[in-house]
Amino acid sequence: CGVACSYANAQGVCSAGTCALGACSEGFADCNGDAADGCEVDLRTSTAHCGACGNACGLCAAGKCVAAAALVSSAHSDFTCALLEDGSLRCWGDGSANQLGSGTACAAPPCYRHEPVVVAIPRVVSAVATGAEHACAVSEGKVLCWGSNSDGQLGLGSPLPDNSPYPTPREVPGLLDVEALSAGARFTVVQTRARGLTGFGANRRGQLALGNRLSQSQPQSIGGVVSAAAVAAGSEHTCYRNATGQLHCSGNNEQFALGVEASRANQQCDLLASNTKCSYAFLDVPGQTTTVSIAAGANHTCVTRQPSSVACTGSNELGQLGTGGATGVGSVAQSFTGSFVPAGFGDTIQLVAGARHTCALQRDGALWCWGANGEGELGTP
Repeated sequence: CGVACSYANAQGVCSAGTCALGACSEGFADCNGDAADGCEVDLRTSTAHCGACGNACGLCAAGKCVAAAALVSSAHSDFTCALLEDGSLRCWGDGSANQLGSGTACAAPPCYRHEPVVVAIPRVVSAVATGAEHACAVSEGKVLCWGSNSDGQLGLGSPLPDNSPYPTPREVPGLLDVEALSAGARFTVVQTRARGLTGFGANRRGQLALGNRLSQSQPQSIGGVVSAAAVAAGSEHTCYRNATGQLHCSGNNEQFALGVEASRANQQCDLLASNTKCSYAFLDVPGQTTTVSIAAGANHTCVTRQPSSVACTGSNELGQLGTGGATGVGSVAQSFTGSFVPAGFGDTIQLVAGARHTCALQRDGALWCWGANGEGELGTP
């Protein structure tokens, strides 16, 4: 008496006094043939068994293999979003601040989703960026944002601090003809087709380059920018390159993430830390006149330069600058003035930065990574 037939994600049946595995719950399957662990595979999300046992693919959503045109995470977030080739968007991971954009509010944090959820944007998405607890996307030239708006990073114009939940993407008022965007920890910067930049959200370290350190709850045009060709936001700094390849950076320079000498970024960023250096406006980064692409980490910045070299500046405590050593805090002398081209390093077509690591995708398909690896960031033991 009292012996129940119980299996994970399945019905248990009793036949002739013996427990046996019955029908699997909807969306699950017994792919290893071992009844002991029940129906162990979620066919809706498993990349090894997508929709059916043995059907492997790179990204599985709702039991179907889908092709990702872009995969986006950031140095500040615990969630990931994938832009699919059909223009739809999927996000997964930590949804405690409603940053997955599913349209359903997180009722009792933590709200983790291991399977990709459809972001509630009915139109085709062309670009997406993720912050610490928010995300924004471009659709038909307009910007939609969702998640936390604590510092105005959604650009909705709400009084700050705004602790309301925003699980459904909301259109940012006043933004049109947007081409690209990047998200910092708690701020967002967008690039228009006219090559201007607009920012909103946290600005305590001058990362919005507005000449002050006041957070902005609605989009603010960044003066003096007329030829932006690429933009990247770190945790508390922003860099962009113009049409000729000159790099400009603004924000927190405490660990030289801007690539400029401390004396050039000498505004007081925090009343409680008078020795913290920053710039409230974009500064020309010396020596960076052939920039092609930019990646911004928590406190470091890397660029690709013509011809096919990579240079980095900022914090280097875990080797994220790729200079062959970890020296605590990187300096201008050892970083941007010393680009590196390791043996076998080819033409870089994409550069990305995590909090304390950096990866470069080569034209021949090779992937190079360096920096922190405590949680397997580099994809190597």
